[in-house]
Amino acid sequence: MQHTYATIIRIAAKWDPPPPTLTGFVVVCDLHLSFPPLIVASPRPILQAVPPSFSLPLVVDFTTTIKCTISLAVYYDHPWSHVVIGMWHKYPNPHCTHVVTVDVLDRTVDAQTGVIRTERVLGCKQKAPAWIVKLFGGSEDAFVREISFVDPATQTATITSVNLSLSQFATCYESIRYSPAADGRTTFVQTAEIQARMAVWRSVADRLEHWLVQRFEQNAQLGKMGFTDVLRSMWETKEQQPVPA
Repeated sequence: MQHTYATIIRIAAKWDPPPPTLTGFVVVCDLHLSFPPLIVASPRPILQAVPPSFSLPLVVDFTTTIKCTISLAVYYDHPWSHVVIGMWHKYPNPHCTHVVTVDVLDRTVDAQTGVIRTERVLGCKQKAPAWIVKLFGGSEDAFVREISFVDPATQTATITSVNLSLSQFATCYESIRYSPAADGRTTFVQTAEIQARMAVWRSVADRLEHWLVQRFEQNAQLGKMGFTDVLRSMWETKEQQPVPA
């Protein structure tokens, strides 16, 4: 898996109390740091936006966003049509026991393009470290919103998902794409952008982001093994059955 890290430090300053002519006025600037490569974009100094005629106290809020982008590309030894059918039978499987429920919220078919759009909510149950539960609350139950598009004309299937639980502290945007390979197999490309947002607590944001990346990589590997077994049981077993005379 390939990783790219970035840090965004948001600085917001406002007057407290604000002068009548500047009610709700907030000065905001972002510092962007990424590795690799290392890029530092320094904004204009925040005090340049402060009118010199006012000498009121400023309240400064520092919000740190730690961002990690993960990418993975593999092949499944099955044609695209088999893989797309297997998508709907991925759960449950013995490798991904953390996914306990799958609820379809909406499914539509575009009459002109034939594209199938499906929206689901996945319910997961995984034990979180005690420090996460203590700081952020919550429980072992977590929910993920998933939207998929299957285009039979172009033979592409895309899935995007985002966490619903603890989204005020961290988000995981995941994108998956299945497309045919030249040799008859199916290409699987997965990317994820994980962001942890903390006010002032840079060390906590770092620790939360690190745990989220580890958990995502673990689940991604389990998901690949589980889906491989699902495809094998669906198609290889069927192909071995004798054809009725």
